Amino acid sequence: MYVYGRARRPCRRCRTPIQVARQGTDLPRSTYWCPTCQPEPAARELRESRGSGRR
Repeated sequence: MYVYGRARRPCRRCRTPIQVARQGTDLPRSTYWCPTCQPEPAARELRESRGSGRR
């Protein structure tokens, strides 16, 4: 695993610090990612992948 458990440490691929986000309150979960190698999808891409909700 390239990023799991590596919060704030450099990405093994690009050396950017790994980010971590905590999720949920009942079942604590953490998501780790490299913001350079795994950028957030653009808002438009999210809408298209989820559908616009309009019919």
